[in-house]
Amino acid sequence: MTEQDSGTVALQYLSLDSPEIRRLADEIRELKQTFLRNSSDMVAEVGERLQQAKGALTHGDWLIWLSDQACFSSRTAQRYMNVAAFAHQHAELFVDLKDLGPAKLYGLAVLDQPLLNQLLGSEYLVVPGTQREKTLAELSVVEFYQVIRALQGTPAFDPQKAVLRLGRRLRRINQDVETLALFVDELNPADVQMLAEQLESLLQRLREPRSLEAPYDEDIPPEPGAVPAVPEEPAPFPMDEPPGAGYVGAAPDMGAYENGTGSARTEPRSTLGI
Repeated sequence: MTEQDSGTVALQYLSLDSPEIRRLADEIRELKQTFLRNSSDMVAEVGERLQQAKGALTHGDWLIWLSDQACFSSRTAQRYMNVAAFAHQHAELFVDLKDLGPAKLYGLAVLDQPLLNQLLGSEYLVVPGTQREKTLAELSVVEFYQVIRALQGTPAFDPQKAVLRLGRRLRRINQDVETLALFVDELNPADVQMLAEQLESLLQRLREPRSLEAPYDEDIPPEPGAVPAVPEEPAPFPMDEPPGAGYVGAAPDMGAYENGTGSARTEPRSTLGI
């Protein structure tokens, strides 16, 4: 709101407890819950259809169909199918839990029954590190997976050790790149472009790291009982590869497309198989 005073315009800010600000917060929370609920239903529906296609195709044809026609990576497809199986096996529970959103459902769907019962049977869960008590709904996605790791006795993620491991791997990659550079004229241009884009994408993520509370992430292994790495709240179709990775000459991963980060390509398909 504004007011005129001697020909100037002065802004009048609302207080945090003003009715209008409270109304906006209520509407945002409701819209978020609707989004999460609908996203969970969508993931289960898509996962069910993926299961049907997988059962009707040979393994080789399934992977080709998944990439070329469904525009999914195998990892994303497995997550969706895990949620679909969970929704089928625990129909009533799925209805109660789908407001949590897909990111938490990915983790819940692969837990063994004792741990699932322990997680859902506790009204309040202790967040490792802060020791704060929160309900399952109150936990951020990051905290949710921290709690799971703590319940399973899995060691907490050590960033410094991860940096050391990555450094060792990068030294090996650097050697490979130097070797490839000697034969760059003999390489498929599409392969060179793909590798360059993937490396640049990784560098960009280190230069501008996303907050752990950001709405998207990717690294959730599909194996039953496994403890997923910390994911973040996804869009209905989560991205799990750098934009354009693995899809030169084909439609991008649906996650990248839905998040506005993917784009169709016209270059020749890479022969790297990555």
